Amino acid sequence: MVSGNNSGSAHCMGPGLRGNETMFVTPQHSPGKCPVKGNSEDATAHVETNETKEFISSPLTFHSNDESGSVVMFGGVDSSYYTGSLNWVPVSVEGYWQITVDSITMNGEAIACADGCQAIVDTGTSLLSGPTSPIANIQSYIGASENSDGEMVVSCSAISSLPDIVFTINGNQYPVPASAYILQEDQSCTSGFEGMNIPTSYGELWILGDVFIRQYFTVFDRANNQVGLAPVA
Repeated sequence: MVSGNNSGSAHCMGPGLRGNETMFVTPQHSPGKCPVKGNSEDATAHVETNETKEFISSPLTFHSNDESGSVVMFGGVDSSYYTGSLNWVPVSVEGYWQITVDSITMNGEAIACADGCQAIVDTGTSLLSGPTSPIANIQSYIGASENSDGEMVVSCSAISSLPDIVFTINGNQYPVPASAYILQEDQSCTSGFEGMNIPTSYGELWILGDVFIRQYFTVFDRANNQVGLAPVA
């Protein structure tokens, strides 16, 4: 088990099912955000590999104080970190931890991915990323607008009134509340969504980064090519 607080750095696993390795990446110069792809040739990343473990568990519960932190477990699952049962989602394409998302909805209406789409479950991405067009629609739904620094800002007062954005995955719903997808720092609030076009042969590709994973205990099961998800405790 690896543990520690995340006030000054980010601890990320990625990119996933690549050969016989799992990788634990700690960026040295980019606190709070990790590269989508981390490897031993990346000058800003330190990489450790482990070729024997079948499970990686990642409850990314970030805290604002110095006494609590996030935990990454190699080789097992600790049920005290989640509630209910793990729902297992098969990996749809080997290479990343890529899965199929059924839909993305708000107030019961599809706002993206209406006919299904592909997504990467990635601890190495801080935000929740998707193709630029549907992400632009989501930014509009939540009232985000670009400021002079290029940030998508949202009124902090909107957090209490905005609805959950629900990701339906393998028939199960995973709501992400406004308190998760709107990021607060000091007196400012920004959107946790980011537009990013990633061309693949599978259509639009989303990245379920830390904004999503903070809400759901995540297990990467390499032996069975599946990802387990359950609400964090």
